[in-house]
Amino acid sequence: MPSRCDFAMEIDDAFLMAERTVFLGVVRGGPKFIHDCDCELILDDVVVARFRVAGEALDLVREKDSRALVTATKIGPEFLRRARGAKLRGIPSREM
Repeated sequence: MPSRCDFAMEIDDAFLMAERTVFLGVVRGGPKFIHDCDCELILDDVVVARFRVAGEALDLVREKDSRALVTATKIGPEFLRRARGAKLRGIPSREM
């Protein structure tokens, strides 16, 4: 059984919603439903940010294979602008 933090997402879109950031994309691996966990944002194979994902938002899914992950707080606009095409990876809390 995969850990709740053992996943990787290819980000198709990212946007702000209230005080949170939403990432839309296809998730590889991981559990059927992602709960709160620590994640890292990877741009060009470099980890550029670490933050907490609050979990999935099923009501925000736009396409059949897509999933929506919502952060606990909004991330900086410098990362939001570059998020499309980046990766979001769950990390075990001991690495945070």
